[in-house]
Amino acid sequence: MEGIAFYNNVFNELLANCITPFVTLFHWDVPQALEDEYLGFLSPLIVDDFKDFAELCFKEFGDRIKHLITVNEPSAFAASGYDGGSIGSIAPGRCSSRDVCAQGNSPTEPYIVVHHLLLAHAAATKLYKEKYQPIQKGKVGIVVVTDWMVPYSSHELDVKAAQRALDFVYGWIMNPLVYGEYPRIMQCLVGNRLPKFTKEQAAMTALKYHFVYPKGLHDLLVYTKKKYNNPTIYIAETGMSDGNNPINQAIEDLQRVDFYDSHIRAVHQAIK
Repeated sequence: MEGIAFYNNVFNELLANCITPFVTLFHWDVPQALEDEYLGFLSPLIVDDFKDFAELCFKEFGDRIKHLITVNEPSAFAASGYDGGSIGSIAPGRCSSRDVCAQGNSPTEPYIVVHHLLLAHAAATKLYKEKYQPIQKGKVGIVVVTDWMVPYSSHELDVKAAQRALDFVYGWIMNPLVYGEYPRIMQCLVGNRLPKFTKEQAAMTALKYHFVYPKGLHDLLVYTKKKYNNPTIYIAETGMSDGNNPINQAIEDLQRVDFYDSHIRAVHQAIK
């Protein structure tokens, strides 16, 4: 109960200062007990446990929290924690390279983990919409990370490569959320390493529910609107990275001003 009391204090303080909380239920911190018991998101057992955890949060905080995020960047969690994309840099640190990771299978585990993350998201979302949303009037969604892919040239192979990359990075998450299945190109190339949704799971995931080049943000927003049934979008974790400049240079941060100005203009253009 100490954890619940802590977050109650945080949320109450935010609201008292006119700050609207956007609350993420899972930002890559799997309980060690579940990792030890059944390997966390490698097991389908975690779907029901995640739903139970989500329900606790809905009960305790839903009267005040109106913007809920089930999972933060499922593909990034799978890549960094299970395939060595970031050399096992985040927990549980699994990958195929035994020079880096004690355990893991990079060709299969990321797909399994994302599959269970999507099912956990779907289960929690369904529960909220059916049981809590009519009373609490909140919104629930998921954070998806992607890049916008621009072909190297107008050559047909480059155009296909850009679309293929977009399907593997963005469609990997968005297609199941909207259509209840993974992109066809993933099904063809990944084969039986890619888990399949049952009819019931497909119906549950398809519940209808970040982005660095300004035109890429514009194009991605327009693409999302057209391909994925115009979902509500919140742009999260946006920003730019740069070097640790001396303070006199950092204060005169014209590059960052231009970054935000150009990206806000791109969003405005996409809305128009």
